[in-house]
Amino acid sequence: MLGWSGASWFHLLIISMQSDLFFKEVQQLKLICAYVQLKPSSSAELLKLTKNILKTLEVRDTHMSVYDMFSFNTGLALKIAASTFVYITVQLQLAFPNLKEVHKIVNVTLPPAEFDFDPRKVKEFWFL
Repeated sequence: MLGWSGASWFHLLIISMQSDLFFKEVQQLKLICAYVQLKPSSSAELLKLTKNILKTLEVRDTHMSVYDMFSFNTGLALKIAASTFVYITVQLQLAFPNLKEVHKIVNVTLPPAEFDFDPRKVKEFWFL
């Protein structure tokens, strides 16, 4: 089950990255067409072609929408995946705080660590 959910996350990330790349390329195409339209030395055929491309891009919406009810943000899947990865990493760090020490020290009882806060020793708190 974990493999299937990981595969679906990976598939969602790939689709999100590809659609984000597509939207960036469409924006770049709009800029290139506008540049060609404003360039005085462009030929008539090139002006006609870029004008048709710009009209088509104005009429057709390049953003993904779900049943024309709301727009889908392609960067959202990447942000969710990054947040999930950070959450899992933090949970593992909190669950196993002394993982390195556990493997090095065997059958030794250690006293609990004491919290000794001295503002003079910590550079970040010199202003206090």
